[in-house]
Amino acid sequence: MPKRVLVAVVVSVMLLGSLTAASGQDPSGTASVLVKLVPGLTLDSQTAVITRNGGVEVSSIPALRLHVVEVATAELMAVTTRYQSDPL
Repeated sequence: MPKRVLVAVVVSVMLLGSLTAASGQDPSGTASVLVKLVPGLTLDSQTAVITRNGGVEVSSIPALRLHVVEVATAELMAVTTRYQSDPL
């Protein structure tokens, strides 16, 4: 039985993109999403989760299973929803 990847999108959506949009600047920028994956996933599985749900990984903290994923501000809500509902 596959492990459930609750990608606890610790929607500490590092408000970079959201603040840009709120400040009236160009909303076509990017935002960063902090994604926490479940333990036990292989590197290939981690890559697959990020590829499937959207965004580009820009950094990670492997010991904490955290991944910083950059997404287009316009797609932020949709991408966040996909991560939160990912069953793997």
